[in-house]
Amino acid sequence: MSIIQLDHRYDDMYHNLRVKSLQTSFGSKTSDPESLDAAELDLRNYNRYTLGAFRSQKLIGFTSLTIQRDNELRRHRALHQAVYVTHPNEGQGYGTKLVQSAIDIAKSHPAIEQVLVSVNTNQPHTLRFYERLGFTIYGTERNAIKTVEGQSFDEHLLMLTL
Repeated sequence: MSIIQLDHRYDDMYHNLRVKSLQTSFGSKTSDPESLDAAELDLRNYNRYTLGAFRSQKLIGFTSLTIQRDNELRRHRALHQAVYVTHPNEGQGYGTKLVQSAIDIAKSHPAIEQVLVSVNTNQPHTLRFYERLGFTIYGTERNAIKTVEGQSFDEHLLMLTL
């Protein structure tokens, strides 16, 4: 298994896996490929590191870390987003390696003091995953996500202090 930073050469692979991840999490209506935020999918964004996990030259997982370079008051924070590993590869340490790689990138930026992430309150296994990596809950945002069907989800807000 290898982890690399994705660039424009991986646009199609990443886009397809991102859609699959959203469909797995929230259902196909919510995850219409046409409704995805183009900025989120842009692998050329200099503020975002999107890392991919490859097994046998196939993209099996990804995660993203956004460094808040453009916001002077938030330059000390990085936002970790969207870790996903395909079902047949879950539970084999790929997610941990992806997130640890993102944390290592954050640590390589001298100004970064915190890594933030949010976790759906209906996913206790994901919460435990982040807690094992050193993240702690600092709050809960009510109705943080709302699907096109109108279903709302709360999210725990977590922080890792570097």
